[in-house]
Amino acid sequence: MHRLLYRSQVADGVKAADVFDIVAQSERNNPKHAMTGFLLQEFDSFLQFLEGPVFAVEALLTRIEEDPRHSNLEVLYREDAQTRLFDEWSMKHLLSFGERPALEQLRNILGTRPDGERLLREVEKFVSGG
Repeated sequence: MHRLLYRSQVADGVKAADVFDIVAQSERNNPKHAMTGFLLQEFDSFLQFLEGPVFAVEALLTRIEEDPRHSNLEVLYREDAQTRLFDEWSMKHLLSFGERPALEQLRNILGTRPDGERLLREVEKFVSGG
């Protein structure tokens, strides 16, 4: 199991419908590649967490890097893991826009899992504008 977290900017001209297309496409395609995760949107920024087989995660990252809807992509971390954090989310779309529900939803799912602490720290930093 491979995990990857990245942040990127929403490219100029991308509309809300484009973001929903990203999520819909991910919901269709990710199960075929045993991938799960979430896409968190905070105004004009994305934070995406992916988990699955290393080849599938890295291949998807390459496609995302080439996707004109994303700009200034930065990988925050990659790691190998024994288990999934989000085994029921083929691709969950979370919206923040300065609110805390997305962070609280992630906290509730991850609970006290030590392997989720780093992810929660990164999400909190992202939501608070860091």
